[in-house]
Amino acid sequence: MKANDGKYYAYNLEVDNVYYYPNNIVIKYFEVYRYNKNDVLLFENFLMNFKIKEIIKLDGSGDGFLELCSNVEKIEVLKEENNKIIKIYD
Repeated sequence: MKANDGKYYAYNLEVDNVYYYPNNIVIKYFEVYRYNKNDVLLFENFLMNFKIKEIIKLDGSGDGFLELCSNVEKIEVLKEENNKIIKIYD
């Protein structure tokens, strides 16, 4: 997909014309949004904010996963080989 910055991107997920990419990049209506990797983690169409300990779904719809994560105390992201493990404590 070509965004309005003139670059081509290969996306991981598309939901209602919103495209989700590796490295915390989202393209919505051809506009590129880059999220700081130190502050947030993008996975699927969820955005996990480490500073305020909140997880939101970027398409605005409800989700059972979000209900489970409503009182987050601590978030850890661990790297094991080529994978990331997310631990959420409530």
